[in-house]
Amino acid sequence: MIPPSYVPPYEIREMRSLLRQRASLVKVRTMVKYKVHSLLDGKGVSTAAFSDLFGKRGVEWLRRVELSTLDRLILDNHLEHLESLRRQVEAVDREITSRASRDGYVKLLLSMTGVDVYTALLIRSR
Repeated sequence: MIPPSYVPPYEIREMRSLLRQRASLVKVRTMVKYKVHSLLDGKGVSTAAFSDLFGKRGVEWLRRVELSTLDRLILDNHLEHLESLRRQVEAVDREITSRASRDGYVKLLLSMTGVDVYTALLIRSR
């Protein structure tokens, strides 16, 4: 006889999907940031003046830095992509926070030192 397999409840499957979506978006965002650094490094443009190149001041500078027409186009595309990814991550984070606030187990996990909403939901969805 074959033992039955575990199929998590629908809510857990949804949460797993949501957490995978967030992880995927963050991975793509990181890749785009690497591309920006690579572009600037390849052109000999120093970014040492910025502790966070993708913070407010850094992005303002990136929008003004002088590059060739093609490099400017590529950089602007990367910056637009990053802005889109930022909005998408924020939307997913809002949904994650909303679901976390309705889950008693997550609230309990959040009472532990060092556990944030994302970590609590990862633990909960196992």
